Amino acid sequence: EELLARLDPGPKPGEKAPDFQVTTTDNKIVKLNDFKDKPTVLYFWATWCGTCRESLKELKKVYPDYEGKVNFIAIDVDTEETLDIISEFKNSQQLPGIFAAGNEKVIIDYYALTTSTKYALSKDDAIIVEKGASTYSADDWKKTFDNLLA
Repeated sequence: EELLARLDPGPKPGEKAPDFQVTTTDNKIVKLNDFKDKPTVLYFWATWCGTCRESLKELKKVYPDYEGKVNFIAIDVDTEETLDIISEFKNSQQLPGIFAAGNEKVIIDYYALTTSTKYALSKDDAIIVEKGASTYSADDWKKTFDNLLA
């Protein structure tokens, strides 16, 4: 466990999620505090990431059942990708949720050095309930959303 903590110094389950500020594809600046009305899933990704594309395709199958109950925010970890590139990808793939350009601070604060990093946060106090990094199936997304709403 000590070795794991050194390899991943990012925030852990049970801890309060760091606040952030990102710009969404509809050109709004949002902060973590804007989402405390519902549980929130933060997903760090990039348009060129195959694992992310697969996970987002799977998300599309189940998120409509959770829209309005759980916030989904996809934050791009490739700071070279513009809002136009992110928006074009989101629209062409017909993806649900909020998509935003990442920045150095949010990437460092969440230690999102790899794509497909996911944080599931409780409502109100934004405590990290779940953290992971891998390809997510529709069932994986469903379990995460159900866990947040339990």
